[in-house]
Amino acid sequence: MIELIQILNYRCLRYVNLPLKRFHVLIGANASGKSTFLDAIQFLSNIINNGIDEAVKSRGTSFDELTFAGNGNDIEFAIEAKIPENINSNPDFNKIRYELRIGKHKETEENCIKEERVILLKKGYQINHDDKDDSSLFPYEPAPPSTLLIKKYAKGIYRRVVTKNPEGNDNFYIEESGKSGWLPSFKLGNKKSALANLPEDVTKFPAATWLKGFLQNGIRMIILNSQLMRKPSPPGLGTFFRTDGSNLPWVIENLKKSKEKYNQWVEHLKILLPDIDDILIIEREEDKHKYLKIRYKNGIAVPGWLLSDGTLRVLALTIIAYLKDIQGVFLIEEPENGIHPLAIECVYQSLSSVYNAQVFLASHSPVILSLVKPAELLCFSKTVNGITDIINGSEHPKLKDWQGDPNLSVLFAAGILS
Repeated sequence: MIELIQILNYRCLRYVNLPLKRFHVLIGANASGKSTFLDAIQFLSNIINNGIDEAVKSRGTSFDELTFAGNGNDIEFAIEAKIPENINSNPDFNKIRYELRIGKHKETEENCIKEERVILLKKGYQINHDDKDDSSLFPYEPAPPSTLLIKKYAKGIYRRVVTKNPEGNDNFYIEESGKSGWLPSFKLGNKKSALANLPEDVTKFPAATWLKGFLQNGIRMIILNSQLMRKPSPPGLGTFFRTDGSNLPWVIENLKKSKEKYNQWVEHLKILLPDIDDILIIEREEDKHKYLKIRYKNGIAVPGWLLSDGTLRVLALTIIAYLKDIQGVFLIEEPENGIHPLAIECVYQSLSSVYNAQVFLASHSPVILSLVKPAELLCFSKTVNGITDIINGSEHPKLKDWQGDPNLSVLFAAGILS
């Protein structure tokens, strides 16, 4: 789980310094920066997976377009995450920090990775990230730091694992407690991420290997495709939930192996669709494709290609909470699209209960806002200079004395929260 994210000079996010919890609902007016925030998280994953050029190209025609007001200066990211106990070989350190600085080469102006670091932080040590001078103002423009990369730590509270410096050297240092040492320096070049090219050795780099896998495979933007979900799903797509929903029949069939979890899911769906009896998975003999049918209590069974977009979306968005192999971070924009207001509560209850993963959903739904707690909100607003400010709902100046009335959806509709 990402416990802290820092962003510098990325589009409207001139400077973000934000602690995070397991579940957040992003609210704000259109063009307030919600999508950009979600994209910033995915951008990190894209750089690790596809390289700097492809990550930039998929977002704009030039690097400058990705910078605040097109200033062309470097972009920086930093995240902090708790190291899972089962993979931590160094009990003195329980948190891992990843820092990345990207920009244009000073001579060729090519996209490049300028600096990159993976650092273990000592248990109980807390970096002071509170830099907001006036908590009574929102939106607010904090002065951005010159860099997010922390140059000096107090002695003994950190352990560096991966470093990439502007000169092009890439270094890897052994994590294990009581041991020291490093591998020979590499020169991967300024196009390649050092973390992405971490040597495959979980005995020397257990936490960094976990972080690499987390960024490569654990950050997932859910964009459901109703057309694909209606079609019979071919073999080979696996049983791990795909973000477009295309393998939903295989996911449901696999969930049925855990009878208790499957029954809990169906019972949850009955809150919305009380006449559901069961969900059947049918295999076509000629090509082994699978499709779903909803069987109702009156005996009628409706195949997936006859179900509405809303019903398919409800199935896909609610099942996530019941899957045992779900981990990482899910990014979801407007889950309420195509779903009846009475069904949105059902979806919210599921997404807010994905306890093994982190969920960020951007929403304008009054139903969701009527259910969410202030501490689960991330409120977005832009200043007159086009700078996005983000604040946790529990720290919003208009909610500090809020006692539960009026409803948060009423406050949002009135523009009080943004």
